[in-house]
Amino acid sequence: MIPVELIRQKDYPAIVDWGLSLTENERIIALKELQNFDYISLRLGEHVDDAIPLTKIVCTRSYADQKMFPVSWPVKHTLLHMVSRSRYHAIHDALITYFTHCPPDYLDSVFEDCLRVPHTYPDIRLIWRWFQQGWITFNEEAFANALFHVEMHTRNVQDEIIWLRDNPQVIEKVILPFTQYDVPVLLRSHFHQADNTHHCGVVTEFWDEVFKQLFAENLLPRQLIKELLASLTNNFKKGRLDWHIRLIKMFKPQEDEWIDNQQLLFSGLSASNNSVVNFVIQTIQTIYSHPEFDHSSFMQCLPVISGREKCDKSLLIALDIAGDLAVRYPQYRTTLAQNISGALIQRSEKLQLRTAELMLKYQAAQDVVALAEPWLAGLKHSVL
Repeated sequence: MIPVELIRQKDYPAIVDWGLSLTENERIIALKELQNFDYISLRLGEHVDDAIPLTKIVCTRSYADQKMFPVSWPVKHTLLHMVSRSRYHAIHDALITYFTHCPPDYLDSVFEDCLRVPHTYPDIRLIWRWFQQGWITFNEEAFANALFHVEMHTRNVQDEIIWLRDNPQVIEKVILPFTQYDVPVLLRSHFHQADNTHHCGVVTEFWDEVFKQLFAENLLPRQLIKELLASLTNNFKKGRLDWHIRLIKMFKPQEDEWIDNQQLLFSGLSASNNSVVNFVIQTIQTIYSHPEFDHSSFMQCLPVISGREKCDKSLLIALDIAGDLAVRYPQYRTTLAQNISGALIQRSEKLQLRTAELMLKYQAAQDVVALAEPWLAGLKHSVL
């Protein structure tokens, strides 16, 4: 009953045809035989690890049947969960053929199960085809995790680029919104780079190469700039935020694009990560002379950023911008000293001196002394 020769030959289409041709009685007999199938004693040869599970899967007709073939780990996973991780197109084609004839109503559950456990993520190409067939529900976060997870020794930059070229909807529906989800890009993995050399590194390195090529081919929508900027206030790890900043710089945004997204830049000034604050202030330095620059919003951010630690260079830039804006717009002069007084907490003598200089420019000395009183103990002698 069991198609041993087809398994030995790894003839996936023929295995599917065999499973679909079974009568109900034959199928039940085959299921029982496959549960006790001792393939080792049959000496089927090497590399039949996909063919044997496929043989069992194509004998099933329901999720209850699938559960007849559990795997040892993780608990409650079946052979279908395991095979869904395969990168082989032949296996994908075989599963698509099988499910076309036996429409599944349980693949959402399989997908969700796979995403719960590290190293059991399903292959994004297979999952995408399931979605195209209407067999699973599209979920941005789930698909983003499946796409950006790079399992050990399974991914190739050039293959990824080719697939994304052929499936531009993945860029629109998965890559564009990925910035808001905690996808596993800070893990280390083994993969092949664009030049087909093997590399062991952080997953962001894999995606740097993919994005660089997609950008060169004008396949990445510039809307991604906005999405990346909006993500800079998310509670991501430093490495993730630094990566988003590198991706923004890759786009080399034009001045008008910065202006269009300046409120997102201002939001970044309240980020907990100093890399974000430094990046935002340095960007604002290049656009604050633009006639449509929202100087009022920037000046309102000064109290928030003035007390930031380990941002001395960026704070000096922010003070220079504030000083220039106060020269151009007199309405900011009366509140300038109060808004920047928090910078006196910084230990840098240069930063303290620049802050005191600006405070005294538009404010009486006795008023400045009152504003500085909370930080007098930490002021350098040259500032007093």
